[in-house]
Amino acid sequence: MDGGDYSIRPVQIWDLPRLTQMAYTNMTGVDVEFTRFARHRLARLLGHIVLPFYLLTSGQGYKAVANGEIAGCAYVHMREFSGVAFNVNVNRPYRRQGIGRALMGHVEERIRRVGRRWVALQVDRGNRPAERLYQSLGYRAYHPDYLRSGQEVTLLPPRREQVTLGALSLYEGRSLFQKYADLERREGDAWAATVIKHDFADRPPPEGQFWRCLHERQEIGCAWQSEDREKVTVVLLLERSHWNQPMITRGLLRLLQAQRGNHPLTLDVHFGSSGHHAIAAAPLVELGFEDRRQARILMLKELDDLEGEAG
Repeated sequence: MDGGDYSIRPVQIWDLPRLTQMAYTNMTGVDVEFTRFARHRLARLLGHIVLPFYLLTSGQGYKAVANGEIAGCAYVHMREFSGVAFNVNVNRPYRRQGIGRALMGHVEERIRRVGRRWVALQVDRGNRPAERLYQSLGYRAYHPDYLRSGQEVTLLPPRREQVTLGALSLYEGRSLFQKYADLERREGDAWAATVIKHDFADRPPPEGQFWRCLHERQEIGCAWQSEDREKVTVVLLLERSHWNQPMITRGLLRLLQAQRGNHPLTLDVHFGSSGHHAIAAAPLVELGFEDRRQARILMLKELDDLEGEAG
């Protein structure tokens, strides 16, 4: 593929040292996980051994070549429903010349050709230029939001005859959690429910406490609570008919808080879908919760109809 004064070609094994150096130059300070890894001297040294092997074995790479040198690169690996783009970066002298867009277009075409319908990638919350680029290309963030409160937030005690919690064993809890997580995706993120379930859905947490959520003795969902002391994380998964009932949400959170026996420094509340979050967040924000975004955001794009493209 050619465009402007550059061409896009498959990465060759002899390109790996240069691509490794590009990753350190372009991703340090931008990609949170990579920056954390590169912070330590020993890790940086090991990275020059491990990263080329990772790039060689984790997917197919493409490079943009301009003026006889590599100007940018992008990688992709295939999952059941999607192709996942990673290590997408452009060297500073070649930015704002359409090379990033061209690399992503090349990756998307390769994904089409192998019969996948979706493209996925991850971008850090603070990397607004990259997020804006992907949005302009048609990518959409998948359920990136959660709520955080500090000690100043007070949740009113619930009326116990209305909402209650039932402790679950790890086995029972993981099963019920999966049931309501699937339900929330279908109801609150229908646009991406299938690809998320097959390619990106996290398994239920392996530890922590699971609870059955009851309203007037009828099961309405599942909750999970981490075992941290200072920062407690809660995931609340409910039937859709209860998303817009703030007294139920606050009552369940207050009961979960009471199980701790102390008031944590930080309470993070995650709902099971963006639809649930959009409805349930506002009343909690009024109480002092802050709307936050995940540190790493999954972005998705559904490709055009494959048969239509082939025709």
